[in-house]
Amino acid sequence: MQFPDLGGELLDPLCVTEEVLLSLAGWESDGAGDGLGAPLPPPLAHNHALDAVQRLLRALAGTQGRDSAQVRLLAPDGRYEHAPVTFIDVATDDIATIAATARMIGSPSANEDLCDAVRKSAARSTRCPR
Repeated sequence: MQFPDLGGELLDPLCVTEEVLLSLAGWESDGAGDGLGAPLPPPLAHNHALDAVQRLLRALAGTQGRDSAQVRLLAPDGRYEHAPVTFIDVATDDIATIAATARMIGSPSANEDLCDAVRKSAARSTRCPR
């Protein structure tokens, strides 16, 4: 897959997502997720979504915000610069798992307790300053 180098803008939401999923994983392992229907529903159960996000973060981390000494990609008329693009191997299963997680949490029929826990955890996130 190809990913643009956006100077960290791709990593910020993934960092917050990782933090939220770490919180949910802790609740599941503590048994504190009983109100959420522990064990958590797929793809959250057994850290599947967390593992997928962490693999994507590791793959992307070295491609974002590289120094300005790299080759600049200018438009044909030279008026603007294209964002550098990096090709990395990402398991399609990981992308499918992350997409399923987003669909599940964003669904109108999603477990309200789970969605509330996700919102609270995201609001407390300290990983990304933006």
